[in-house]
Amino acid sequence: MSLGFFRTPEALVYDNKMNAPDTDDPTTVIGGGSIVIHTK
Repeated sequence: MSLGFFRTPEALVYDNKMNAPDTDDPTTVIGGGSIVIHTK
């Protein structure tokens, strides 16, 4: 799984595979759980 969070299209906030192409093979396997996005 690849995650990238942006404030704007040009402002990357977080990328779990920094500098890897978007088409790269996943390195993080998700076996369960959930992702929660909080807003201010």
